[in-house]
Amino acid sequence: MITVTRKGKHLGAEISGVDLSQPLDDDTFAQIAKAFFDNEVAYFRNQKLTPAQQVAFTKRFGVLEQHVRKESRLADHPEILIISNLLDENGNAIGSQDAGRFWHSDLSYKKEPSMLSALYSIEVPTKDGKALGDNDYFPRAYKAYEIGHAKVATKWERDDNGPVLVLKADKPAMFVTATVDVPGYFSDNALTLLPGQEKRLSFTPRHGAKVTQKALAQSLRVRHLRETY
Repeated sequence: MITVTRKGKHLGAEISGVDLSQPLDDDTFAQIAKAFFDNEVAYFRNQKLTPAQQVAFTKRFGVLEQHVRKESRLADHPEILIISNLLDENGNAIGSQDAGRFWHSDLSYKKEPSMLSALYSIEVPTKDGKALGDNDYFPRAYKAYEIGHAKVATKWERDDNGPVLVLKADKPAMFVTATVDVPGYFSDNALTLLPGQEKRLSFTPRHGAKVTQKALAQSLRVRHLRETY
């Protein structure tokens, strides 16, 4: 029996009591579709799916699109885009390393945007038993708040895994993003900095390239929301 448990005041629900690896009858799928459209974001725990099963389930919503980033599509199942920061034995990315930094709607620029995005999580980074990542919720639009012009201080360090960017701010800074003119990615981005709080971002070069802290420091650009208006 399917159970739908709402998790937020305005959106979000957990759907349980169904095994998505198995063929679904029309009534069961109708309940799932209704729960999704009623709540806009829905998730299922403890599912075990093969790529073929993932494709079969998502096809129930309609014709699947193939992502424009061909290099990150799953072989034999091009409807699936791999999102991962892992590298293969040759040091090449196995998927898109810089996707999913924050919530967004894929292909929203198209005349007919996609109906939905279906994500299947295989490995989630955790620390002390909790999934890594922060969520910030604002009852009103960002610009409705009197956000001050924060100054973000930066410092480069190095640990056993490579370069680390340390960020601090004198005032609340929203959607802080760091970029460098060096191929690679940071361990986090589009984050919130509060006064007295320190955030440490590890930098991983693409394809195992060797980079110097000087090269990173020279091209570093840090932006935040208040600078956009």
